[in-house]
Amino acid sequence: MKLLKLIMPNVLKIWLITLGITLIVSLFNLFKMSDYLFIVGAVAIGIAVMQLYVKSKKSKNPLEIDKLGLGALIYSGLCFASSFLIAYLFVM
Repeated sequence: MKLLKLIMPNVLKIWLITLGITLIVSLFNLFKMSDYLFIVGAVAIGIAVMQLYVKSKKSKNPLEIDKLGLGALIYSGLCFASSFLIAYLFVM
């Protein structure tokens, strides 16, 4: 719980910045914004998996929680959830 309190504010700031950037890049087209957020979530999953894999290989304790990997997993979940909500609530 202490680790989540440390990670969540930074992840939420990055997620809000990502929402703003994708809104500008998609030229206020919510369908494209949903697609961009899905792609960003997929890239974040790849980063999280690689980071957790590298950390488990380097660490003597494989059960140690990696802050960057956990943050990337939470961020990807936020991106996927926002992509889903934008696609089904605003586009459809």
